[in-house]
Amino acid sequence: MARAGEAGEVVAEALATLTAHRRTWEVAAAFRRGDVVDAGGKRIDPGDIIAAGQRVFIHSAAPDEPGWPHPLIELWRGDDARIVDKPGGISTAPRGAFVARSVVVAARRQWGIDDVVPAHRLDRLTTGCLLLVTDPRARAHYQRAFAERRVEKTYLALTRRSGLNVGDEATWRPHLLAPKRGGIVAVDPRGVPTYTRARVLAVDGEHALWQLRPEGGRRHQLRVTLAHAGYPILGDPLYGPIPDPASDRLALHAASLTCDGPAGRISAAAPVPRWWPLRACTQ
Repeated sequence: MARAGEAGEVVAEALATLTAHRRTWEVAAAFRRGDVVDAGGKRIDPGDIIAAGQRVFIHSAAPDEPGWPHPLIELWRGDDARIVDKPGGISTAPRGAFVARSVVVAARRQWGIDDVVPAHRLDRLTTGCLLLVTDPRARAHYQRAFAERRVEKTYLALTRRSGLNVGDEATWRPHLLAPKRGGIVAVDPRGVPTYTRARVLAVDGEHALWQLRPEGGRRHQLRVTLAHAGYPILGDPLYGPIPDPASDRLALHAASLTCDGPAGRISAAAPVPRWWPLRACTQ
């Protein structure tokens, strides 16, 4: 992503200055593919005039490298978007050294649709419902729905039981402070206010199954909130009792998603991963 500097500047000239780390032909190729867009997903052409401070996004083409080896499972399909069951261990969008190992690139290759973009994001280790927009004309609608908190999201999480009982409820409002580039998110009064409703759905001898309903979607919101409350999510490599960056199984699952699409109400639900302790998930 690049940010324009001067009002009235031609976008191609601005990007030449602000994306010096990219080769000229890469930027030119992005324009040809239609991969230079504004914050609403609208295509931007090289000669377009941009406003001061306007955000401009460049989507990189996926390199010829091994991608996600398994087909994505569709939970809902419409004319302009689809909801998939995101696996754990794969990022939502291209990032890092292996950009092909992402849901976006896997979807583009599997469906043959180059315009696939995520309407929101899930952490790499989080599983479950992920909404992907397939029609550029619908991007602004879905992104606005998430930004304005008009999307109903329900998560499930497993923690240690720690004296919890079925029906226990909690409402958490921590302020979360996130570093600008990755890293640990902290509970800090200088941070952004968040809101999460929680209820214990089931327990067994060792585990508690939580239903979580967050408002908004700050980075690591549920993981930090539960850990701060004394109930770190099982397998959390950052906020668990014994941080383990090598851990690749996090018991946090986006169980359902409901929102208004351009053509009407859409909804989907995703089953919990098979590796979750079944006693806690079924009692």
